[in-house]
Amino acid sequence: MAGSGSEAMRGAVITLVGVSLLLAACGRSVANVRPLRPSPPPVASTAPGQPGQPGQPAAQLPDGPALLARLRERLARTTGVEVEVKASSSGSYYGGKRVAQERSSASRSRMTWVKTGKLRAQVLESSTPMLAGSVLVMTSPTQVRVKGAGALGLVPISMRPTDTRLITNRNHYFTDNHPIAHLQRLTAPGAVWEGVKALPVAPQASWVAISGVRRLDAELTRELLALDAGTLQPTAMAMMVAERPVVTFQFLRFSWDAAPPESTFRL
Repeated sequence: MAGSGSEAMRGAVITLVGVSLLLAACGRSVANVRPLRPSPPPVASTAPGQPGQPGQPAAQLPDGPALLARLRERLARTTGVEVEVKASSSGSYYGGKRVAQERSSASRSRMTWVKTGKLRAQVLESSTPMLAGSVLVMTSPTQVRVKGAGALGLVPISMRPTDTRLITNRNHYFTDNHPIAHLQRLTAPGAVWEGVKALPVAPQASWVAISGVRRLDAELTRELLALDAGTLQPTAMAMMVAERPVVTFQFLRFSWDAAPPESTFRL
């Protein structure tokens, strides 16, 4: 796509997945963009007792298998969710192609998802300020509508969820990269959850390390998820390369059983 307006739209649509999707903004390298707020810090050591490591006595760690069973059941019976999430991501892809320089991004967005598969996401803040206010609506498994911020939103555009303009800087597809898609993947058959010591970003949450699931790219070595053990609301999530978090989510708000009006998904 040529021209600065088209490149900005490319960045806008990528941002709208809420979850580390602000990854190709305006066709410029954003390699040194700071996150809007501190993301989950790196797990610096594998020594027992360090954050994210099973260094406490087993009885004091979360019961991973029990949490997994409960979250699977909760996902199966929910009507929908409403989420506000801060996300950050670092990777070396642009439009589905490997690039020389690592690109970083951060955003805060609000998302509504219902069990029929419809989704609405709005960017509230981003490390590219012109993208704030952009909206994406998924009306079916094969249809996405995007409305850019400001003048870019005069004519909403349609595309398929597999469109390369929606691929993240880690080469993750849109359909894999919103919060519900992540929760469904992390609870899929074969998932193994192991309780670990809490990270400082969410010290009161129950943290689990997850294996046995499909990783979204070959470099990822570890995935961590934090839940409120009472409500099963996600608190934070991190994808790691070695001990470096390269994709993070902080859930500022997460509400089960959303039932928004149909107008929510019109654009």
